[in-house]
Amino acid sequence: MRKIIGYTIIVLGVALGIYIGFWIFFVGGVIAIIDSIKATPTDAIGVALGFGRIMFASFFGWMIVIATGFLGAFVAAGEKPQSKLRPSADNRIHRGNRFGIRS
Repeated sequence: MRKIIGYTIIVLGVALGIYIGFWIFFVGGVIAIIDSIKATPTDAIGVALGFGRIMFASFFGWMIVIATGFLGAFVAAGEKPQSKLRPSADNRIHRGNRFGIRS
């Protein structure tokens, strides 16, 4: 079940990275530039922010993909933690031997 959840997180992370990187930043930057140029007094800040969105589109897209990829891999590879209350047979101290030396 953990592997299914981990792989699902990875696939959703790739989809989210493509959506954020391409649609929100790249296409949104192009639209912002066009809207700023179409305005009667050309808005220089809008053009600059549009170019900034286009320039950082791949960076933010890849950061989302990498972060969710690590998270999904961590979930998929995770194992149940072993209890610290009951040590394994190899680590038990034998009775009568208070120094922990095995006989």
